[in-house]
Amino acid sequence: QSATEPSEKEEETTRKKYGIFANTVVGKTSALTTSLRNEKVGAQVSQLDDAFPPAQLGKELLGALTKKMAADSKTEADTLEVVNSLPESFKKRLHSYFRRSSELLRHFYGLRRLSDASQGSAYAQKLQKIVQGMETVYREMDDMRKEQEATGTTGETMRKMCLQIMDQLDWAFKLHREGSGSGGGGGFVTIEEF
Repeated sequence: QSATEPSEKEEETTRKKYGIFANTVVGKTSALTTSLRNEKVGAQVSQLDDAFPPAQLGKELLGALTKKMAADSKTEADTLEVVNSLPESFKKRLHSYFRRSSELLRHFYGLRRLSDASQGSAYAQKLQKIVQGMETVYREMDDMRKEQEATGTTGETMRKMCLQIMDQLDWAFKLHREGSGSGGGGGFVTIEEF
């Protein structure tokens, strides 16, 4: 059991708290319907009775929501633990590549539309420079991805984190090839999945 996983006692305490909360909601709802039932009669009361789901369905719904909330909090904690375990140098390089690729992609998509509208313009030349910049970032990231340890969960995690950014660049390269009519691969091959 890791330090971030709650113990059975903590889980039991959490379940009890959620049970108390559910019982409180049921009690207040029942009191509200009873008081309204005493004040009003006829069709209005039956409409109010139909407004609430059966008690069993409510319990099941609260149980499912509780499980989902607990699972989400574990997922976030696990993600944070993984990120904190990565080498600081890798995180800095990845952040730099993310910022560079984001900026290049932003310019790529903006210039792509302008370049398409006016063939042979200065926009097309700027677009080509942006594509060359993206190719440079892609190669650097590919080298960094290959530097990571071939085994172990940390190395695998780092490689997958690089692939997320590289996939975005791949998509832009594909759009550029289709839009430019070159149809060639430009020397880039889609990265294999691990």
